[in-house]
Order: sequence, then C-alpha cells, then structure tokens
Amino acid sequence: MTPHFAAAVAAAVAAARRETWRQEQVVDWRFNVAPGVSLAAIATGLVGVLWVVGATAGLDVAPQLARSAVSALLDVARAQAPSVGTAALLLGTTVAAWWWAEERARWVTRDQVLAAPWPRETRQLTCLEGS
Repeated sequence: MTPHFAAAVAAAVAAARRETWRQEQVVDWRFNVAPGVSLAAIATGLVGVLWVVGATAGLDVAPQLARSAVSALLDVARAQAPSVGTAALLLGTTVAAWWWAEERARWVTRDQVLAAPWPRETRQLTCLEGS
C-alpha cells in the first residue's frame, strides 16, 4: 500500500463525511423553518378572520366577537389537551425507540449478527449489507 493510496482514501472518506454533514444541515434547517412558516400561516389566517369580522360587524362589536372567538378556540384547545398529550407521549416513545435501535446497531458486530437466532438467509443478507 502506498502512502498516496492511504491519503487518497482518507481524503475520500473526509469528503463523504462532509457531504453527509451538509445534507444533514439542509434537512435540519428545513425542519426548523417548517414550524415557523406554519405558525406564520396560522397567524395570518387569524388576522384575516379578525379583519373580516371587524369589517362586517363594525368597530364597536369587533373586540367582543374577537374575544368570544378566542374563548371558543381556547375551549377547544383545552378539550383536545389529553389527546395532544397522548400523541406527544407516543411520538416521544417512538423517537426514543428509534434512537435506541440506531445506536445499538452501531455497536453490533458481524459475529453477533452471525450468532443471532434468526434464519441463516437473513444473517447472510445482514452481513452483506454491513460489509
């Protein structure tokens, strides 16, 4: 093995890691921007509704209608809180299990895969994928 070959392999590995890191940054950026865009759209819709209510009801009745609309929205949110809490718990559990499986897969060796109790064909496919 020549020193140039080792340097070329190291450079290729570093370039692949950089590219992977860039792709992860793009996904993270998009994931972080999406909730902000969603909240902006919701706020714009609420302002539009309040604008229409104010335009059709008159200035003296508009604040009262806005208060009643916000009160009704809060009542609905309070009624949905248990469902949202359950959904958040399930999502958190799913993400934790996924993280655990990913971390565990990093530390499983080829010998452990071959010694596993599942069928031989599956063991061979798993070893080929990891090679």
